[in-house]
Amino acid sequence: MRPAHLLIATGLAALPAATGHAQDLLTILGGAGEAKGRAAASASTTAGTAGSASTAAGAAAATAPAGGALGELDAPSWAVDVDLDLVRSAPRRLVLPAPDGRTLGAELTVFEDRGGGDAMWSGRFPGAEYDSVVLTIEGGRLAGRFDEPAGAQFRIGADAGGGGAMVGQRAPHGDERHYCPVGSPGHESARLVHAAPAAAAATGPEKVGAAASDGRLDILILYTAEAARIWAPLGGAQASIRNAVDYL
Repeated sequence: MRPAHLLIATGLAALPAATGHAQDLLTILGGAGEAKGRAAASASTTAGTAGSASTAAGAAAATAPAGGALGELDAPSWAVDVDLDLVRSAPRRLVLPAPDGRTLGAELTVFEDRGGGDAMWSGRFPGAEYDSVVLTIEGGRLAGRFDEPAGAQFRIGADAGGGGAMVGQRAPHGDERHYCPVGSPGHESARLVHAAPAAAAATGPEKVGAAASDGRLDILILYTAEAARIWAPLGGAQASIRNAVDYL
């Protein structure tokens, strides 16, 4: 039986008093060295792959990017300690201490308590018209995104103990959304996209009968072992996929 969703609008007075203050989502622990060490350990556990990485990081590297250390992602990355219990407590506002010294704050719009310690926190920057911060705890692990509209974008992941990583990048060309080329002119998929209607017109539509789904949408997601390895330091495959669905 699916657990009931707890919906909380920003500013709802029924929230615990302790959640009325902005609280830091995470603490940045280090740059390249620690990020590599955590990525290797997490990848070994989640994807079953062995890895070797340096764990030496000086105090001066606390906000230094780790380059492609996390699953060989071509983006700056940092080792972090994420407060999972804070996310579970449905705070009205969450603050991300950015590596550049800024503090990015988002306000709660929707919270779901999914039971067993799993939850979803969704919010937006003040004045924004959409939620760009979505954090998912699935199977005890966290995967999420903390995106500043038309600005900095961060992917965040953590294991059950809160240890994890943050990967940062900027929106391309100042656009807050990534561009997907599938189906666009010149892309190899365009031929298939335009060929499908023609084929359907030639053979006619096929009628398919099915029982009512009661509004439920079933999604089949396939991924490779390489994808699991890349997701490993960012909360793992299960949490990352659930977070992607939550963001839809």
